[in-house]
Amino acid sequence: MQRYLDTLDDSKSKVLEQYDALRAIWGDILQGFSYLPEKSAYVKHLGDRDHGKIAKIQMALTMEFLDMGVPTRQERLDFITNESEEWSQDDEDEISSHEYFISDNQPTYEKLTIGSQKEQLQELLETTKSKLAYKRTEKETKLGAVAETKAEKLANSYYIYYSFFKDEALTEPFWETKEEFDDLEDYDLAKSIMMYNSCLGVYNLKNFQKIAAMPFTLNMASYCKDQGLFFLGKPITDFTNYQLGCFTKIMRNTFILRESKGTSPEINNDLTMDILLEWYEHQYQVIMAENGSAAVTSTSVRG
Repeated sequence: MQRYLDTLDDSKSKVLEQYDALRAIWGDILQGFSYLPEKSAYVKHLGDRDHGKIAKIQMALTMEFLDMGVPTRQERLDFITNESEEWSQDDEDEISSHEYFISDNQPTYEKLTIGSQKEQLQELLETTKSKLAYKRTEKETKLGAVAETKAEKLANSYYIYYSFFKDEALTEPFWETKEEFDDLEDYDLAKSIMMYNSCLGVYNLKNFQKIAAMPFTLNMASYCKDQGLFFLGKPITDFTNYQLGCFTKIMRNTFILRESKGTSPEINNDLTMDILLEWYEHQYQVIMAENGSAAVTSTSVRG
């Protein structure tokens, strides 16, 4: 589905062209798993409880490496900065500068509708991301093997182990024992990781924003009174990360529909995706500005 969506330009693509693909993605988000036909496996969408379990495993592995004498990240950073002088504050500042540029300009890029401006900023962002990736790689190479990164690399395999199941009820693990999983050849593990990443690639911020503006989610959300328990029938602490990501954006849009003085665009054969998303973003900014002005006025009156 993502390959199909990637072929579409939101500034030209009609909402109805993407409607079925987005609804299919939403269907998988609702059920909490995706099906991987190449492996005849069901891939569970993890939640905070799962991530917490893997985080504990990672911390245990970190402590094991520390007991073996592997240095921490900070110890190695202090060494290459203060003793070997392979790294400097200027290098750190360069990384921070690239990170700041990306975080500051990515939201602007998402909102731009003028093609030439968007292309220019996209080029700058891609260049900066390449520079950042290069600088981070350089730093990691100089740091070498540290306890945290060795533990993280091993713990990452647990995402595969805890995500793959043989049944859609997610009760029968794909590998019967951890020992069976640990005995996988590197090639087989790498192949499973590639399938996992490809399978879950559709669950991204851009698609969540689109799903949150679709009638099939907004109509359902209008009956739940902003309560996650009513929306998905379970406590919000049991939401998968994808369910929570969509839920927060859907609730934001229902708030906009209630508070906005304007009328949302009619989804028809002419409405493009970027116009629909821009309407929600613009209305949110207007509502926040009006609420801010009202709060200032109220404070002034009381004073």
